Order: sequence, then structure tokens, then C-alpha cells
Amino acid sequence: MDFRKGTDNLECKQGRILKYRGYEKEIIIPEKIGLQKIISIDYMAFEGKELTVAVLPEGVEAIYRRAFASNRLTSVTLPASLRMLDAGAFSWNQIEELTIFDGIETIGSDAFVNNKLYKLLIPKSVKRICSQAFCKNQLKIVELSEGLKEIDEKAFMDNKIVQLTIPSTVTSIGEWAFANNCLKEITIPGNVKVIRELSFAGNELSNVTIQEGVTEICKDAFYKNCLSSVAIPTSVKVLNENAFDPSVKIIRK
Repeated sequence: MDFRKGTDNLECKQGRILKYRGYEKEIIIPEKIGLQKIISIDYMAFEGKELTVAVLPEGVEAIYRRAFASNRLTSVTLPASLRMLDAGAFSWNQIEELTIFDGIETIGSDAFVNNKLYKLLIPKSVKRICSQAFCKNQLKIVELSEGLKEIDEKAFMDNKIVQLTIPSTVTSIGEWAFANNCLKEITIPGNVKVIRELSFAGNELSNVTIQEGVTEICKDAFYKNCLSSVAIPTSVKVLNENAFDPSVKIIRK
């Protein structure tokens, strides 16, 4: 592939790609355009261009809102230099494979919503996964690394996740975060103080372990699962009467 292909149609200012005005479906973004080293890709720069290939150079530190949204990308490798990934950056594509290197700390809301991801590894540098970041994919395997702290609402909703380990460093799991998946068992670490509404609803859970340290379990947190019983640790002070399905036997430790 020609590394210069399509770059004549890139509008660039002070190292920021502002807009792609070309029609090529495959593009490799160079590390420099003229004398400008590319450091960021601006708001909606490549949105809706029917791209099937977009190769990002090392040196890019920020990808802004909806930069590559609504294309036909099937594979994305984020540069190791990347530090900021904004809302909807790669939403509404056909991405099946995604590589994220250590360094990035936050994955923005809707960043990869409505794609075709089936496997995902979140590196240890990531501290927060924002709302709907990976919602509506085809994820079966998700590996979350120690160091992760926040998983926002609907972050992984509407996938096919069958197995998941929540790192002990996680302190917050948002509403609907893992709803509508295929989880069979889950352990909630004690650093998660509140299990929020519908966070694990609509799975196939038959085994739930809630560790000491959790203080509140909200309404419908485990709605529509396959549990027969669940043990509640002494640290739980607020247990909504509808947190589990009516048939589930509550065992107080």
C-alpha cells in the first residue's frame, strides 16, 4: 500500500489533522506531513468516509470525538503514544480486532460502540472505561487488568461475555455495565462498595460471590439470572428487596 495514499487530502494545522477531504478507502497516516509531526486527530476528521483501512502513526497522543466514526474499519491498532481517546472515536464501524497498548488511562464513552469485537484485552494503564465504550459488540472474551478503577454505565452491555474477572482495584461499576451478556459466574471484589441497578442483569449467572467490603446492592442488580441462592457478606448494610429474582434464597453470613 502506498504510504502517501490519500495524504494530499489531509487538512493539517500545528500537528493536528483537522479533516480528510479525500475519497480513498484505505489510508496510512504518516508520522509527518511536511514539517508537521502528527500529534492528534481532530473532531470528526474521518467520520463517514467509508474507510476500510486506517493505519495510525506512532506519535499520535489524542484522538478526538467521533474522529473515525461511521466507517467500515475491521481492525484497529492504537499507537503506543496514545494518551487520550475521546467519545465515539471509533463508533459504528465493523471492528473485529483491536490492539490497545499500555499508556492510555481513559477509554472515552461510546469509543467502540456498535462494532464486531469478539475479544478484548484492557492494558494495566487503563483506569477508567467510560459509558457504553464497548456496548453492542460481540465480545466473548474480556480481560481486565489490575489497575482499572472505574467501569461506567453500559460499558459492556449487550455482548456475549461468558467469563470475566473483575480486578481487585475496581471501585465503581455503573448501572447496566455488564447487562445482557452470557456470564455464568462472577466475583464482586470488596473495593466495589455499591453494586448498582441492573449492572449484571440479563446474564446466565448461577454463582455469584460478593466479597466483604461491598456495602450496598441496588434494585435489579442481578435481575434475570439463574441463581438459586446467594451469600450476602456482613458488610452489606443496604440490600434492595428486588436486587435478585424472587426465587433466589438470600443467605446472610
